[in-house]
Amino acid sequence: MTQHVVEPATAEQQADTIERYEEALAAGLPSEDAPMAINRAYRRLIPRWHFAMLNDERRRGVLDLVAGMRELEKEYEDQEVVLFHRADTSSAIGHAGGTATDR
Repeated sequence: MTQHVVEPATAEQQADTIERYEEALAAGLPSEDAPMAINRAYRRLIPRWHFAMLNDERRRGVLDLVAGMRELEKEYEDQEVVLFHRADTSSAIGHAGGTATDR
């Protein structure tokens, strides 16, 4: 017999519901309602436009590129780095005062 779950109203309650159902599934407890309840809670918690945005591969590619650039900035924040582009379309990265190496 399937139990009907009353959905919580607040975002905190939705997140709590998701956590409890995921813990039950991870523990191997039988629940026919768990996958659908998790899906409903996520849909109520996350705005619809967010799913379309996450599925936009071009946008995700740009965001990944920006995240990679930020990681490079952190790695070299204490050093002066000079980036340049050569006319023959090969790129090089060099440290100020050092020699540039071709990629």
